Amino acid sequence: MTAAKCPLCKGTMAAGTTDLTLRRGRSVVVVEAVPALVCQAYGEASLSAEVSQAVYALADREASRGVALEFCTYAA
Repeated sequence: MTAAKCPLCKGTMAAGTTDLTLRRGRSVVVVEAVPALVCQAYGEASLSAEVSQAVYALADREASRGVALEFCTYAA
């Protein structure tokens, strides 16, 4: 199996986590500890389609509650 390469710098990507800040209307949702492949040189993160969908659904749920700013931790 070939190691994943960063789409920006072609450096090595490794399993890790990242934090994402998403804006939904007037709400800002920060999702922490999101699993991702992370560039070891620059920290660029790449999410799987499954994780992306889960993060967007979480942000939508939190924003629908009418929060202005919400911090959440990713849970599979």
